[in-house]
Amino acid sequence: MRHLLIIGITLLYLTSCKKEEFGNEDIIYTISFVGNWNNINHPLNYPSDDHFSPITGMIHNDKVSLFKKGSIASSGIEIMSESGNTTILISEIAQNGNNVFKTIKMSGANTGIDTVKYQFDVNDSHTYISLVSMIAPSPDWFVALNNYNLKPNGEWIQKVTIPMLAYDAGTEEGIEYSYSNDDEIPKLPITLLDVPTIKNENSIKPLAYIILEKYIVYNN
Repeated sequence: MRHLLIIGITLLYLTSCKKEEFGNEDIIYTISFVGNWNNINHPLNYPSDDHFSPITGMIHNDKVSLFKKGSIASSGIEIMSESGNTTILISEIAQNGNNVFKTIKMSGANTGIDTVKYQFDVNDSHTYISLVSMIAPSPDWFVALNNYNLKPNGEWIQKVTIPMLAYDAGTEEGIEYSYSNDDEIPKLPITLLDVPTIKNENSIKPLAYIILEKYIVYNN
């Protein structure tokens, strides 16, 4: 009985403590990139060397974007979507200055169905996340999560699963899974990917999903 009384008093104390008595609150998210690209969901000419390039992006505010659908791809998006190299894209992210809180640099997925995990923190001034990864092999295709707000209506999202959309960067010709393609001249605007290669009975199933889950860490 004495032990139960002690536990009860302890719980009462903890629930009555103000946030500042624990310390500052850090919002931490875990992110899982879950591949959904396989020969069942996307059977037409499915490649034997399927994979996703390093997953790259940023935590940012609403003043900047990693890319814009309907606009010409930046050099960083072009190179990422054609070769998987993210060096120039990371440099472009850095040029956004204080509008970006964190640059996200995850490893790639070795196959189309692999899962890659990562962890990042956010703050009240930077509540958006954007991510891209090359669909490889391909001419200039990539999956993306673009300008996703983690704090809509003033509340941090606890957990969410989001399908990543597939895009055509508009920088290379080609409708098959291949690296060797002619340049698109002139370059075309970025569009949602809509080619027979990735369709299954006239529908396009997501090639990947993003799962985000929030944790809170108190720092004294």
